[in-house]
Amino acid sequence: MPSFQQGQKLFGITIKISGYNDKQSILLDKILYTLKKGTPKKGFKLLKKADSAAIENGKKHKPYEQAIAASQRLLLSPSWTPDERLSAVDKTTLPSITAFHQTFFSVLDIAVLSHGNV
Repeated sequence: MPSFQQGQKLFGITIKISGYNDKQSILLDKILYTLKKGTPKKGFKLLKKADSAAIENGKKHKPYEQAIAASQRLLLSPSWTPDERLSAVDKTTLPSITAFHQTFFSVLDIAVLSHGNV
């Protein structure tokens, strides 16, 4: 049974699909369809709330984890503090996400790594 993980990177997203290859193409089609479709209106508030909660929880991490995160912010550019990220989430609106979604998916640079019984 195939499974997937998604992650956000500084300049894009990562989708990792694993499992038997006979169903991976079906799963990838469903993932890409969902990404292309965008965020539903009723799901936007939940996603915004979950993102704010994740950022707030990050501010409660152990001191050494916060130090590592701070050093990563110094090394990576651009980067934002948790407070800056919370401020951005608070200002985010559904129309702004819709506009970004259209821009983001108008220019794609796809990199693929495949291994195993493909």
